[in-house]
Amino acid sequence: MSSWPRGRSADGGIDEIPVPVSGQLWLCGKHVVGPDPAGALARVGATSIVCFNQTHEIDERYPGYVDWLRDPESFARWFPTPDLGVRPFEEFLELVDAVADDLRSGARVIAHCGAGIGRAGTFAVAVLLALGLDATQAEATVAAHRPMAGPEAGSQRELVELLADHFAAGQH
Repeated sequence: MSSWPRGRSADGGIDEIPVPVSGQLWLCGKHVVGPDPAGALARVGATSIVCFNQTHEIDERYPGYVDWLRDPESFARWFPTPDLGVRPFEEFLELVDAVADDLRSGARVIAHCGAGIGRAGTFAVAVLLALGLDATQAEATVAAHRPMAGPEAGSQRELVELLADHFAAGQH
């Protein structure tokens, strides 16, 4: 008899978000990545990780992950963002554009926050906007592939609306 919990019950799971380019994007929570970032990359064949957790969210439980994120040799972009919050528009846009370019080049990216829903979900919607989907398509795609993922709070919703207008106007 195998022990419980396993799979999604153990770590929240990792879900692929379809992107209209050659790369791949996955969303998950910190419990997928924190214990073994290299193992998380190998689990789906990813090439990099984008982490939205703040230090205090991960340092007590996963101190090795914090060290990995700080290592310039790691395959990580660490973008600490308050839970239910956002970072300034220009900073977020720079990250979104960089990851969208990576995906166009065939990169395979894991993005995560605490549960892989709000911050990471907002990011996934933004990346899809950068890759040419409209806001309705982007939000529906993310929500269909990662349960409950997408903008969770008013500030996240406002950021998506600003980005949708930005990309619709062709302002790359």
